[in-house]
Amino acid sequence: MSSTSSPNVSNSDLETLSDLLRTSSPTNQSPHLQSLNISKAQVTATPEDKLIELQTRKIELLERRDELVKSRAKLYNEVNDLRVSLHDLTKDASVSAGQKRVEELLNANTRAYIEALELRNLKNDDYVLNNLNVLPSTDWGLRLEYIKKFVPFLEIDKINTFNAYVEGDMMRVIEFEVILPLIFKLGVKLSVNCEDDALSRVEVLDTFKVAVISNSFAQTLTRNYIPHRKINSIMYGLNSFSKLLHTRISIVHKIVTEFKNNLYDGEEKYHDLLQETVADNKKNFAILQNIDQVELKFVVGERLFRLVLNWGIVMGDTSIGSCRSQINLYIIDDMGNTRNLSQIFQSLLLQYDVITSLKVIIKNIF
Repeated sequence: MSSTSSPNVSNSDLETLSDLLRTSSPTNQSPHLQSLNISKAQVTATPEDKLIELQTRKIELLERRDELVKSRAKLYNEVNDLRVSLHDLTKDASVSAGQKRVEELLNANTRAYIEALELRNLKNDDYVLNNLNVLPSTDWGLRLEYIKKFVPFLEIDKINTFNAYVEGDMMRVIEFEVILPLIFKLGVKLSVNCEDDALSRVEVLDTFKVAVISNSFAQTLTRNYIPHRKINSIMYGLNSFSKLLHTRISIVHKIVTEFKNNLYDGEEKYHDLLQETVADNKKNFAILQNIDQVELKFVVGERLFRLVLNWGIVMGDTSIGSCRSQINLYIIDDMGNTRNLSQIFQSLLLQYDVITSLKVIIKNIF
């Protein structure tokens, strides 16, 4: 292009170019600048430049169209999501209304049922309270009958109940006898507070009878079980005591009869037990219940030996009231020297009974 202005360009054309190029009026510019602007206007005004500009504009419009299409699709999806949400909310509101109505009907029906049930149960309260509850029965006669099933080595007799006013409280007093068959009887007296059916006092008469046989158990009975009103431990302890005492009586009687020729002072001490005639069981039990030691004599060469079996009944587990046997065995020579065979005897008792264990020791020593 030429750097000089064309003689054929008019003032109106210069104004148009000035406007297009956003420049000041030609009258305010130098001739050199005017010629430059005219050259620039001629450059931009070519068909190729217009085509490029149109293509650029087209591209911009296409990009704008794509953006609008994407925006339209996005808005369309959001509208669909809102429609689904509206449908779900409408459905939930409908379901909630239905559920609320159902719950109201169920609650009303439940209230009606409960009222009817309470009305019907009023007639059965006395029966349930007296027969179907898990509380201790207030029928003490029945309770004592049940006790017999758990204490087979005891008998309960002469049950008597009455009311008594004691120290400002109304008491239900239960008296009965605990019988150790063929041995002895103990009187028991229970005082029950009528207000709350609580056992307030326990009395056991003639505990000295127990002390004669087992001082250990008698002390636990009088110092622990009775003052602390442990009626369960009293009954279980007496049952355990009776069982062991009957076992000891039976075995001592067998020892006396089987080793009657070896009894030390047998004619005096065991005379009534060795009678050929049928003896009275009560009399035999009265003798045997107090025998906790049996002495046998054996002669080896010219020397006399005594084999002493001692069988005591002592307190075992105080928490439940169980008694246990305490068996010891000693051998004493004619000089008075004593040897303890208890450990050997106890080891034999783990395999054999008392009679067999005694025979094993006698056979090996004498």
